[in-house]
Amino acid sequence: AKFSQEMLKFRENQFRNFLLSASKSIDSVFEFGAGEGEYLDIFKGLGCAISGIESSEELVSICQKKGHEVVSGFLGDRESQFYFKQKKYDCAVSFNFIEHLPNPKAVLINLSNLLAADAVGLLDVPNFDLIERNKLFNEFIPDHRFYFREDTFKTLLSVSGFEVHSIKRLWNDYILSAEVSRRKRINWNG
Repeated sequence: AKFSQEMLKFRENQFRNFLLSASKSIDSVFEFGAGEGEYLDIFKGLGCAISGIESSEELVSICQKKGHEVVSGFLGDRESQFYFKQKKYDCAVSFNFIEHLPNPKAVLINLSNLLAADAVGLLDVPNFDLIERNKLFNEFIPDHRFYFREDTFKTLLSVSGFEVHSIKRLWNDYILSAEVSRRKRINWNG
């Protein structure tokens, strides 16, 4: 799917505000489900070092031609974990991709392992409450494996290693957008 200019402008404002409101400086951003790199373009334009992963070889090629560091695969693949384990990112992002995953918890746990201890994230999924309320049967598509309400999305993120700071409803209530941080590890040294 291609992005409208209206959506790209909305995302640019969302990303800028997210970066400005973060409690720490965000220098590096990792996107899973990078597509053609449209959102990586925006983060790069905002001064972030960017990387990502995408399952489609064709889309990876488009990203790489744009100069983005994007690899093909899924988080949890041996190759992608080997490639990315040499870096720790300040921020993880994913936009309307988690609902496509066959095992979102496993992927999110792998994502957490790519992040710096004080990393933050911005993770979006479609809002099932809107789908149900408006009887949007056309939203039931074969590649959407999961549907999330605010409470189920928060639970998934929490059991996958993230602390959920907020979940906002965006884009006319269609998107659930979670601002998260990597859960702090418990220090048992004492």
